[in-house]
Amino acid sequence: MKTEELLFTESVGEAEISLIVNKLKKLLISNSILLLEGEVAAGKTTLTRYLGESYSLPIVQSPTYAIHQRYQNSQICIDHLDLYRLRNEDEVETSGLWDLMNEKNNLIVIEWAERLPEDWFPLDRKVFKLKINLDTDHSRTYSLFELS
Repeated sequence: MKTEELLFTESVGEAEISLIVNKLKKLLISNSILLLEGEVAAGKTTLTRYLGESYSLPIVQSPTYAIHQRYQNSQICIDHLDLYRLRNEDEVETSGLWDLMNEKNNLIVIEWAERLPEDWFPLDRKVFKLKINLDTDHSRTYSLFELS
């Protein structure tokens, strides 16, 4: 089991998601993995869209049915995966995730990352977990952890 170090917790509405993205950008490097956890409609894809927009990437869409989308420009390459529909480790094995992890200049963002064991990630990558909780006032609480 990996240890989790809390880096920040912040509660914001959708209009302030850029504040969370700016904090993330200070920590994420092109060789990082960002694991997104939260209920359906918690805002995992929305956060990824804001992250992509902050790098002037084209419109980020949910990869739920495609499982994987790649967004790339001269600044960054983001591989965005959604594991919601994957039912077991065999499906993860055939999803192409391991090929993406062997690339070294991409930021990997994984929705529904809790479906993967934490010890599956390469040791040469920084791994962060962002837990998103939907609050009763429709704001969201973002808690970022670094896994080591």
